[in-house]
Amino acid sequence: MTFIAVVLAIATMSACAAGDGDARVQFEAQWQCDVQRRTFDDIADVEVARSDALASWGLSEQEYTAFRAELDQSPELRSAVKTAFDGHCPG
Repeated sequence: MTFIAVVLAIATMSACAAGDGDARVQFEAQWQCDVQRRTFDDIADVEVARSDALASWGLSEQEYTAFRAELDQSPELRSAVKTAFDGHCPG
């Protein structure tokens, strides 16, 4: 049990040190992976799926919109999302 706690602590610290500790970064990476694997009949279906995913991560639409604006302006943030995406969505 202690070994598992130590491993999780190290993994968490590594993710944070790499800039990937931000839940918004993790959400975006996971969402980009998930959305590529699904088929939607309508754009509204994508928006509903995103809203549901945001809610499950405890994020609001306003937080996500602000994050996306920040993402457009920050190469470092885009790099963090790419790194997290590569971890979530191999191949």
